[in-house]
Amino acid sequence: MPAIGLGLAALVQTVAPAVPQVDAGHDIVVTGQRPPDTPQARRFTNALTRRAESTVPFARFTTPICVGAAGLPATHLAAISDRIVRVALDAGIAVAAEGCRPSILVVFADAPAAAIERLRLRSAGLFGSLDLSQIRAITARKGAAYA
Repeated sequence: MPAIGLGLAALVQTVAPAVPQVDAGHDIVVTGQRPPDTPQARRFTNALTRRAESTVPFARFTTPICVGAAGLPATHLAAISDRIVRVALDAGIAVAAEGCRPSILVVFADAPAAAIERLRLRSAGLFGSLDLSQIRAITARKGAAYA
């Protein structure tokens, strides 16, 4: 038997199975947080899914999604797109075949407001039913990302 095999065999023979230690003289203390109560959970989800009007339905995908990405090296864009696709599949959302027309577009830009304006002028359909005032309201917000 090779030396490694002998060493492993000797090690296995010298290790005794773990026996649980019972200490009847001490209490068991479990620390943690209780799950939020129903009103607190409802406030949290309402804050995440706030709608402008109650007559406007939540967005949902009824057709397979198609992810497009731009503004970074191709390897990074592929990793981002792949991650979005994996999350969609895990959520039970259908994904379109390669070569599809993007329904989700992730763009990285040094001047995002200008990039959105260029996209609006070249491909207005990317913005769905948003009108010009709604698009401009998006770019007027402060922050590193627009959605």
